[in-house]
Amino acid sequence: MFKFDFLKIAPIALQLIVDRMSDSYIVLNDDMVITDFNQTFLSIFKLRSEEIRSKNLLDFFNDNKKYQTDIKKMEKAIEKTRNSDETISYEQKFEKVNKYFTIEITSISSENASLGTLIMLKDITQHKRDMETIRNNQDILMERERLASLGQLIGGIAHNLKTPIMSISGATAGISDLIKEYDLSIDNPQV
Repeated sequence: MFKFDFLKIAPIALQLIVDRMSDSYIVLNDDMVITDFNQTFLSIFKLRSEEIRSKNLLDFFNDNKKYQTDIKKMEKAIEKTRNSDETISYEQKFEKVNKYFTIEITSISSENASLGTLIMLKDITQHKRDMETIRNNQDILMERERLASLGQLIGGIAHNLKTPIMSISGATAGISDLIKEYDLSIDNPQV
């Protein structure tokens, strides 16, 4: 924002910029009250701004259990970031919207004074689905490879069994010919 001098843009233009971001965000004050958010957040969670503005984040998620989020984990992460410059990141699935997010929680401070907390929600649903597809395809490929190896093993065993069986079959045919020759020679006075 500083690099491109975005702070000199009119607030309405700045709001348009953040509303068009693909990632959603929430800004909390020190009392965990939601002070700002973007349109992406409202769209993903199918909310209206009056449903969330000036509400305590923890109370909001406690009252709306339909989102099924790990509130304790979020609260601990927010508390941990308040006293440091550290950004805490973890993955969370929100069942109601059927989406996976990487949640990044960062403290907002100025001159060592806490101004609040920024929570970024990066949608990784497609990435999770792609990884699941890759895992499934990998399992299928491993099964095919296993079956191909089993087929080669059975083919080798069949070949190794076929060789002695063919030798025995050839010897049996020779003995059979000898038996026929012997039967024919029994009444033959020349033999």
